[in-house]
Amino acid sequence: MSLRSLMSMPRMLRHGSAVGADLPPDEVVTVDAVTDPALCDALSAAALGDAAPARELLAETRLGAQWERRSNCVSALATSALRHPGWLENWLDTSPDDPDATLLTAGLRVQRAWQVRTGEDAGEISDEQFRVFFSLLEEAVPMLSAATELNPTDPVPWEIALTHARGIQSPRDVFDSYWSEAVARAPHHFGCHASALQYLCEKWYGSHTEMFDFAERAADRALPGSLLNALPLLAAIEYEVVSPDPPETGPITRGRLASAVARALELSSWYEPGDPEAAEFRNHLALMLIFDQRWQDALEMFRAIGVHAREFPWAYLGESRKEFLEFRLGVRMQVASSTPFFGKPPQPAPPPEPEQIAAESDGVHRSLAIVSAAPDRVAEAALMCGVSLRIAPAPWGAGQGPAGEGRAEPATGGTEGGTDAVGRRYPVDGEHRSEGPAAFWSDSEPSGPGSLLWGAGPGIPGAGPAAWRASGPSLPAAPSPSSGACLSYVEVAPDLFPNRRTGAATGEELLTTAVAGFTTGEPWPALVLHHTAGRHGFALFGQGTVLASHQWDPAAPVLDHPQAAAVARALASAFPPAGPRPLITLLRGGDDPARRQRQLLAALGLPPLPSGFGERDDILKDAPGAQLVLRRGVLKGIRDSMRRRRP
Repeated sequence: MSLRSLMSMPRMLRHGSAVGADLPPDEVVTVDAVTDPALCDALSAAALGDAAPARELLAETRLGAQWERRSNCVSALATSALRHPGWLENWLDTSPDDPDATLLTAGLRVQRAWQVRTGEDAGEISDEQFRVFFSLLEEAVPMLSAATELNPTDPVPWEIALTHARGIQSPRDVFDSYWSEAVARAPHHFGCHASALQYLCEKWYGSHTEMFDFAERAADRALPGSLLNALPLLAAIEYEVVSPDPPETGPITRGRLASAVARALELSSWYEPGDPEAAEFRNHLALMLIFDQRWQDALEMFRAIGVHAREFPWAYLGESRKEFLEFRLGVRMQVASSTPFFGKPPQPAPPPEPEQIAAESDGVHRSLAIVSAAPDRVAEAALMCGVSLRIAPAPWGAGQGPAGEGRAEPATGGTEGGTDAVGRRYPVDGEHRSEGPAAFWSDSEPSGPGSLLWGAGPGIPGAGPAAWRASGPSLPAAPSPSSGACLSYVEVAPDLFPNRRTGAATGEELLTTAVAGFTTGEPWPALVLHHTAGRHGFALFGQGTVLASHQWDPAAPVLDHPQAAAVARALASAFPPAGPRPLITLLRGGDDPARRQRQLLAALGLPPLPSGFGERDDILKDAPGAQLVLRRGVLKGIRDSMRRRRP
């Protein structure tokens, strides 16, 4: 025992029981526990041979375009079918063209192949295992092809295809085509990105540098709170833990590793402690903090993880649950041994202090709308709304906007294709615009080999192209970067000749009336933000109706989870590619309403509130490009509208 260890032993013995005493007991910690109640019911029923709950659940995820949830459900149900295959076989036999049964069977076949291969290094796999592995992957191709055809808008078959390509040793051009198909449907789908990251790592078909470049590029284009911000962390674990090469001599600098950890810590702040979705990356983050000997930060991360241990990264080191508990105990002892003998052990980190705002509200209610359309289009639609408005161009928000400004869509903008997170071309047309029920598609074909799959390896025939056309409404093409902003700020302007209605109504009433009017019959949503006397809130409008609303009030009860989830889904549908989970966290709290309102805009990828919002009226008066739309009578509004539309 070293002298340093001998000297720290008394401190560890004195403080060891107190440090981390608030952590969940070992016996309640679970690995990969299912927390989705509907999925729990489906898995329980499937084990008894009943496919009905699984059928209902997968139909819900498909019809609601809940692609991340669908990915998780397909993976869990396919794992269940490995042990209890009868229910899925019966379902497919009775409904051979069911897109959900077909997708689930494709996932099952790919999982079965990987179960034979195992996760060992190639040198540890026997020739017989490889023969069966490749044979099973061959058998999965027709079912995967059928899954892409039966539900062309679904990115999950392409996530499975990326995993299939890694196993079947598909060449890079095949991976590229699959990747293009995946991001054309869901540019921010975490499962597709995680599968692609594995293909690009050095142990498979890429390199450490290419893996990190891919992860960082995707994270740079992600919205705040998106799980894509954890991709560099996954790359760091791959580099530090999985790779056999010594990190000290590798091509990845310590600065890039530190940046991955910092980005993940920021992402963790968007989630509540104990959130099961955040546990997917928090387990990785805890291990990286341990490697960096940041013991107090690691202890805080174990507190945030709570009972939700995950198989990885701990399975890289041994049996998952055992490693998780031993590392957690080791962190506690390290913190205890660094605490002065007569000192007080570190306490859990307090919640963040509310941010200070520049000026207090004067108690007057003020409102502002952010509209997903260019100012000229809003002005045209607002001619007959009966309210005087001032409309100004709004800058792009985080994760949105023209080329070169962090947009997750093509880096070159326009409608002829762009560059994806791998740095390769893919088309804008056909891009999936939403994770929620209001999923919109352009009416065109994606690039790549079509909706059929190409197989690599002995005996797997290539599949020819199969054209497809997505159904449903389509949004108008977004303006190119050269055409200016395609978002607008809107506020009520002073009425020079107020009538009885406009004279008696408040600014908020006039703005909501106007927004309801000019969004009717239009494909774009509008978010009305309001602020008064320490309370902040919003109302989401679409097609002239309020789709969702919320107010942060420190004196009001916290919004319950189902209500918050419903509002979050509506927001994520209206402003893709935002995800519901970080929005739920923002909605379920009343502390510091101003900060929560600002963070909501960042999470939705919308522009920030203009300077002076909540403090004074007419904040758009001096905004560059602002235009005034005066209140008109109905007949004059109709005439002006027809005149503006005349070529």
